Amino acid sequence: MTKPLYFYLSQKEKNFNPIRHDIQNLLITTALTRTLSSDYYDGIFELAKYCAQTRNEETCISLLKKLIISKPDYFYRAQNEKNFDSVRGEVNKLLSSISTEAFSRAKDAIAKSESSLKQALEATSEARQALITSKDKATLNSSTMCENVETKLDLSKDKVASGDYVAFLEAKPIAEEAQALSNEAVDTANRERRHYEDRRKEKVRNAWERVPGAFLGWPLLFGIIGAIGGCTVGLFSGTASQSAGGGFLLGVIGGLIFGIYNIQKELQ
Repeated sequence: MTKPLYFYLSQKEKNFNPIRHDIQNLLITTALTRTLSSDYYDGIFELAKYCAQTRNEETCISLLKKLIISKPDYFYRAQNEKNFDSVRGEVNKLLSSISTEAFSRAKDAIAKSESSLKQALEATSEARQALITSKDKATLNSSTMCENVETKLDLSKDKVASGDYVAFLEAKPIAEEAQALSNEAVDTANRERRHYEDRRKEKVRNAWERVPGAFLGWPLLFGIIGAIGGCTVGLFSGTASQSAGGGFLLGVIGGLIFGIYNIQKELQ
C-alpha cells in the first residue's frame, strides 16, 4: 500500500466484505511489519479493536504495543476503549508493562544525572575554594550551571512522581539533559579552578618580586620621612642631628614592618 490513507479506508469499505478476512490479515501483516506513519495510527487502532473482538488476543496486543510506542496518546485511548473489554486483562498487563518500562528508564536517567550532579558539585566546590584563595571577586559559571541542573532534576522527579505514563516519557530526556549539563559543569568548574589557581600563583610571584622593595624601598622611604620629622622636632629642642638620626631609625623600622606586612598579606 503506497498510500497510507487506503490502509484505513480499506477497513471501512463494504464492498470488501466477501474477502473481509483476507483483507484484515493483509492489513495486520502490513501493520506489524511496517514502520508506522501518522496516516496509519487510527487504522492500526481499528485493527487492534477488530482483533480483540475476534479474540485474536496476541495480534491485538502486538498491534497496541507498536501503536502506543509510536504514539503515546493511544495509551489512554486503550485504557478507555470498550472494544478491548474482551481482552481487558491482557491490555491492562500491556499498559502496566509499558508504563513500568518508561518509569524504570526515567528513574535510571535520574540516577545517572544525580551522580553527574554530585561530581559537578564537588568540582564546583574546588573551584570556589580556588576563587576564595585567589581573593578575586567573581561568580562561578559552574555554580550557576549546577543550579540549573538541580531545577531540571526536580522537574524530572516531579514528572516521575506524578504516576502518569506520558510524564514518565517526558522525565527521561529532561534528566538526560540535566546529566549533559552536569558534565559540562564539571569541565567548566575544572577550568575555573585552574584559572584561579594560576591567579593565586601569579599574585604570590608578584609578592615575591616586591620583596626587595619591602626590605629596601619602604624602610628607606619611611626612614627619610622619619628623619625629616625628627629633624623638625629637633630644631625646637636643639638636638636636630640626634632627632633626625632617631627619626630615620624609627622610620626604617616602621618601613620594614610595613613592607613585611604587605608581603605577608599577599602570601596568605
